[in-house]
Amino acid sequence: MLHFATRLKNARKMKGFSLQDLADAMNCAISRQALSKYENGQMKPDSNTLIALSKALGVGLEYFARPSTITLDQVDFRKKVSLPVKELDRIRQEVIDFLERYFELESLSGIKSAFKNPISKKITAPEDVENAAAQLRKHWHLGNAPIYNVVELLEEKEIKVLQIETNPSFSGMATWIQDRYPVIVLNNHTQVSVVRKRFTALHELGHLLMDLQDLENKEKERACDAFAGAMLLPADTLQKELGGHRQHIFLPELILIKEQYGISLPAIIYRAKNLGLVTDALVKQFMIKYNKDNLRYHEPGAFNSPEQSTRFRQLLLRAVAEEIITTSKAAALNKQKLAEFRESELI
Repeated sequence: MLHFATRLKNARKMKGFSLQDLADAMNCAISRQALSKYENGQMKPDSNTLIALSKALGVGLEYFARPSTITLDQVDFRKKVSLPVKELDRIRQEVIDFLERYFELESLSGIKSAFKNPISKKITAPEDVENAAAQLRKHWHLGNAPIYNVVELLEEKEIKVLQIETNPSFSGMATWIQDRYPVIVLNNHTQVSVVRKRFTALHELGHLLMDLQDLENKEKERACDAFAGAMLLPADTLQKELGGHRQHIFLPELILIKEQYGISLPAIIYRAKNLGLVTDALVKQFMIKYNKDNLRYHEPGAFNSPEQSTRFRQLLLRAVAEEIITTSKAAALNKQKLAEFRESELI
């Protein structure tokens, strides 16, 4: 009974409902007081009520029976994130649900995630960040080429990435599950640009992989920004693109770099500053004009990348095709009804 109580409470939080919200969604067929007793393990619903709860919360019946195997710890939210507690709870429960389904699919498919962090040196200086990014690019065999799809790359390297839609003020978070599985959460809101999402993903990767314990919080954020910039735009690459140290730069030059490497204009100019390719005065001049022209909200230049991963879907379809799981199980893992799954995935 306690297991069901926990699952019910988690499902409610994942939906962003209060107890009264849930009662209202069920047209008050079940009172708030009764729902509270379900969540406290004092009562257990009958089968009809369980079906009604499932529909109101948007989860399958199997959700309530699924073992609770995931907890979130060491959650590192980006600075200046001010989301209500209720919304943070919703995000956490979405992450837990996503990982439970993902890990179950991998287990059924005989896949054992085994992420190994190739960055071991403690970060104490800017050059350590630069070296860490270069080391990771080398370990992942990226060379100096642009990263077309950051999210797909991270998933290929055993890092789980979940995209949720929430207030645009939220950029992302990173956490380790059971100290073994790295997870990154990104905001999929329409106001979050592709280049911002890419930068955030790699910023959060920096939090996951770099040993920043000797740095103050602001220094940690700067280090992770520098790491993201170095991953998107290696030093040799930017040196080549700019042709060495510059006294002046035209906006169209930066737009061309953005369109090729998927990095925002301010991130390019600050990257150039960190590498000693431009002066502080040039950066200041650029940012004054950037803010004056309100480019933050309609930045010129586009980088066309889906920033999505197909790994979960590929594993799911393979498991069905190889008869490792049934179609109904696949639908449950994909949070779909059986008919919906067949229509969208198998036709």
